[in-house]
Amino acid sequence: MKNKKKYVNSPEDINREVILNPNSAKAYNSSGLVKSNLNDHTGAIEDYTRAIEIDPEYSPAYHNRGREKAHLRDNKGAIEDYNKAIEIDSNYVNAYSSRCIAKYKLQDNIGAIEDANIVIEIEPENIQALAVRGIIKGMLGDLNEGIPDLTRAIEINPKFVTAYNKRGNLKRDIGDLKGAIEDYTKAIELDPGNSSAYYHKGVANLDLNNLNEAELDFIKASELGDKNASELVEIMMKYPKKTE
Repeated sequence: MKNKKKYVNSPEDINREVILNPNSAKAYNSSGLVKSNLNDHTGAIEDYTRAIEIDPEYSPAYHNRGREKAHLRDNKGAIEDYNKAIEIDSNYVNAYSSRCIAKYKLQDNIGAIEDANIVIEIEPENIQALAVRGIIKGMLGDLNEGIPDLTRAIEINPKFVTAYNKRGNLKRDIGDLKGAIEDYTKAIELDPGNSSAYYHKGVANLDLNNLNEAELDFIKASELGDKNASELVEIMMKYPKKTE
């Protein structure tokens, strides 16, 4: 009988590596990754911090610690770590990408676009950066500029649910309601539990005066936990609808 393949990144293997190499920044970084995968984010931060203490120029530890801080909603602290990682390695694309997301969450839209531009210049097919840049352009009123970025992200990854949702929102904002419904429908096809897609599809149907379709969309969104949809369902049920 063949021996089972050993899982080299198990907690036991990583603990052994740290014990055998107590002065290895890489060993502590690996330990942090394992703890992160086990949702021990505080423990992961401790390991990344230890890696940085051992080697203050080890950029992956700064980036990974930043990601843990972001997970714990300390986006300002995360950006400080991403800045340090980029200071050490100016071509660290993952650090730019992570900093872009953190800036977006802090509503630093201009800063987020600047980072997205850098990521896309280094990696033209980085769908995360394309999507974020498209979303922010839309937020800033550049609706027709935002759609091409989201379209490009979808071309690269046709199963990118968020991009369909967000592109649908921009299409709805420019009055392309049928195009918006097509995007929401695709998002639902890929992710049947996506309450946001059902809700926004309902809004687009409402704008088109497709009241029965809108109500069905809102009911489904409500069943999936969308409170705004629940309120709309209650309102719509109070009034008779025309036969479509």
